[in-house]
Amino acid sequence: MLKGKPKEFFVAKKNSLSKMKIDHTGEFQQNNEKIVEASYHIAFMVAQQKKPHTLGETLIKPSILKAVEIVLGEENKRKIAQLSLSDNTVKRRIDELALDIKNQLIHKLKHSVFFAIQCDESTDVANCCHLLVYCRFINEQSIAEELLFSQALNSTSKGSDVLSAIDIFFDQNAAKTLPSELKNVLEVCIKVVNTIKSSALNSRLFKILCSELSAEHSVLLFHTEVRWLSKGNMFERLYELKSKVEIMFLQLGKDNLRENFTDENFTFYFVYLVDIFETINNLNPKLQGRNTNIITAKDSINSFLEKIQLWKHRVNKETPNFSSFRRLNELISDEEKSICLAGLESIVIEHLDCLTDEFMRYFPDFSNESWKNTLTSCPFSANVDTLPDTFQEQAIELKNDSRAKIEFNSGSSLEEFWVKYQPIYPEISNEALQVLVQFSSTYLCESGFSSLAIIKTKHRNRLDVESDLRCSLSNIEPNFKKLSKEKCCQPSH
Repeated sequence: MLKGKPKEFFVAKKNSLSKMKIDHTGEFQQNNEKIVEASYHIAFMVAQQKKPHTLGETLIKPSILKAVEIVLGEENKRKIAQLSLSDNTVKRRIDELALDIKNQLIHKLKHSVFFAIQCDESTDVANCCHLLVYCRFINEQSIAEELLFSQALNSTSKGSDVLSAIDIFFDQNAAKTLPSELKNVLEVCIKVVNTIKSSALNSRLFKILCSELSAEHSVLLFHTEVRWLSKGNMFERLYELKSKVEIMFLQLGKDNLRENFTDENFTFYFVYLVDIFETINNLNPKLQGRNTNIITAKDSINSFLEKIQLWKHRVNKETPNFSSFRRLNELISDEEKSICLAGLESIVIEHLDCLTDEFMRYFPDFSNESWKNTLTSCPFSANVDTLPDTFQEQAIELKNDSRAKIEFNSGSSLEEFWVKYQPIYPEISNEALQVLVQFSSTYLCESGFSSLAIIKTKHRNRLDVESDLRCSLSNIEPNFKKLSKEKCCQPSH
């Protein structure tokens, strides 16, 4: 191809190369790689901190240049000035970093014996519906959790749309069942909060009122429908400020809303909801967090379901006992309100039945696989006779492995134990790892949506967030040096 080029072409190339000042040590090339690598690191930190891409050019680079000029002098400042951190450059760097992380993740998944996925969808500030999918897999000596991908659902967010994106069936039914009486109470509470919170003037007046009455809190809390457990926080705060809200409505002349809010029947139902949502919110942290598995989650769920049966038994007595619900019990025990609301016990029992059904639907009975759970959590005390024939001999070998027993009792996690002994006892380890690799909740997707809300604001509503989200949420370290060697330094103008 070069044979037909004119002489002027080669002269121009010579002049261009001479201006690059590449010496025999390759120092220029080394500096170039360091500059590019630095830009990758900075872009990665921008994504991890969920900051706008313009921050590199408007704040980070000027700050670095000023600091270098003051501390190291003008010559070093000129070297750092080659650092390219423009908006587009940072975006490209983040895309390339995200792609590198994704490739590493796919490689790890291919070498994992099993993996599980977790998915959820939510609507962002620009009314775009986003699907997040996480994966849980075996990585070296432990089980790892990573963002598999995020994708905008351009039309509806039905199960068929999710199915087409991840090729699995996705059954989404976020509706929480409440008897009509309790549902009406919920709607009134939401209307009460919105009446005060939706007006800046009402919010300021309510804050002044709470301050004058020495209330511990002065602000009501919104709840969001897609994060339904936030209703518990909303109910609790509204209960604490109930008397202040009544005074506020009296001053605003909101008579109809005030009558509904102060109705005796409403009060009993409202206080019950405060108590029951508090118990559910207390259960929630036991099912959340990284590296929780289905064994520990199942124990917490079974405990909660047994408590529900206890509560039903107490309420269903000839003289209903509401001691399981602290605030409601105090309200009923009040001398001025000694007569229990007629029909309250039937509403409570109906709701507890609905709650039980919902938990059983979300967390089905695993009794037909109880031998797997027992083998996974207590391999040295499991009854070998309850295991399938193909696993019995290997289970006996493991039970008599004193070194494995010592290690199991030394405090190592179930995941670490079974991954380590998978090469030695592959059949029973595979069964245990199939249990442990499963997600127990959508915690990672929920926390991912929190990051999404920070990254994609109303000022950045056109941003394609997948790369930023991956860099922000991933635990995999990008190959900075590999990426840097593939790029040439292009100083900012």
